[in-house]
Amino acid sequence: MYARGYAIYYPDDLAGLIFLDPGDFTETREAFNEPLRDIGRTPQQIDAFTANRLSKPKVTSAADTTPVRELEVLGELRWTDWKEISGSKLPVIPIQFIIGGKFGVAPEQRIKEFDHEAYFRARQVRAFQRYAKIAGESPYGKVFYSAGAGHFVHSDDPAMVISCIRIALEDYQRLRQEKK
Repeated sequence: MYARGYAIYYPDDLAGLIFLDPGDFTETREAFNEPLRDIGRTPQQIDAFTANRLSKPKVTSAADTTPVRELEVLGELRWTDWKEISGSKLPVIPIQFIIGGKFGVAPEQRIKEFDHEAYFRARQVRAFQRYAKIAGESPYGKVFYSAGAGHFVHSDDPAMVISCIRIALEDYQRLRQEKK
């Protein structure tokens, strides 16, 4: 989300954007429910599940730390469906998303109301579609998927990350040549 915001305000500073298994800054409140429908949850079950997860954040000053304030800002942005960045176009530069596909939630942290892995997979499919739409706005947009990597793709599949950086640099060179 921060990289996308930076790209909107300082487009001339960038040769490309590589989103490495990002927090989903494309997921609106409505989009949050789509994977739940995909795995067969009823409207009542969806309402019960999302009641607390998408409620408007309550700002508290009791825990005045940088991470707490950042979570509050992110919660507020999610509540507004990312309106501060979602309506702005990214610059015409190489844009890549690298997504890790390994389900790695510890058993004690899994959602108990339904199959958490099925939910994870459904969320990935929906996020992939939204990322592809954003990448598709660039003539050099791409989405990469590493099935064996978890959220820390750079640790689980560093060769893919290095390859993507090389591809982005090559694409940027082609883009510069086309502008001449």
